Amino acid sequence: MRITLDALQVVESIARCGTFALAGKELHKAPSSLSYVVQKLESDLGITVFDRSAHRVRLTLAGEVLLDEGRRLLRAANDLEERVRRAEAGWEAELKIATDALVPFDAILPFISAFQAENSYTRLLFSQELPGNNWLALATNSVDLLIGAVGDPPAVQGLFTVPAGTARSIFVVAPGHPLAAVEEPIDCTVLWQHQFVEVWLPQDSAPDPLHTLVEGQRHISVPTLDAKVSVLLSGLACGYLPVCAAQPHIDKGRLVVRRLGEERPPQTFHIAWRSNDPGRAIGWWIERKEALANALRQSLGLQAPA
Repeated sequence: MRITLDALQVVESIARCGTFALAGKELHKAPSSLSYVVQKLESDLGITVFDRSAHRVRLTLAGEVLLDEGRRLLRAANDLEERVRRAEAGWEAELKIATDALVPFDAILPFISAFQAENSYTRLLFSQELPGNNWLALATNSVDLLIGAVGDPPAVQGLFTVPAGTARSIFVVAPGHPLAAVEEPIDCTVLWQHQFVEVWLPQDSAPDPLHTLVEGQRHISVPTLDAKVSVLLSGLACGYLPVCAAQPHIDKGRLVVRRLGEERPPQTFHIAWRSNDPGRAIGWWIERKEALANALRQSLGLQAPA
């Protein structure tokens, strides 16, 4: 290879300092040594890197292209060196974290900031999971950490969980929906006549099918919580929402709460991970599991676990 990182470092220093002498002081090398490196590079590439006609050297057009791309290579090399050192010290190259669709990302931002202040070289890869799919992602090692996993943990070896709290879901409809005016508690035979909406992302390995309120009930399955709220606000369907998601629309009169004969039990939110011998990156988050749980309780209005 004709272009070396050492040569690029020399060119970068000379271009920034303006003279071979100043660059030599910065690199602790004799100016003649730097001149040899540049001349060899120019000879190997068949180009002129510096215009030496003035007291302060200037990059030629070819030199500017070389330095522009060279700086990227130098940054990448420095980054690689740091990542290798971090890996040797036990820091993972990347950490995959999934959050439930209900979890406000603002609740996690202080943790991201604190983590990166201590270790900015582990890449944090965030994804959003839907109820039913979040445990599957952890069980199949698609993610390293779950924040706000909903429901009962599966029987998977090496799975660790911390309950953050419980949230109640309420049955809501738009004010103009027919169910807004019927007698309570609403009977199953009445519910069956109306379309139901639920968040559900079908997957080949999904653990559970979509559950409607009444067997055989017409339903719409949507991919996100926001889509579900939109369907409910439109009056196209009825359905359940967590209190934290429904309350703003109830307060503004866009949704009304209706009572059924049998209500859904509260759901528990968890912090969960799968590692018997965690690296330092996921270990950092595990050490703060109680703080994460508290952040979820505050942002989602969860009831603290018993």
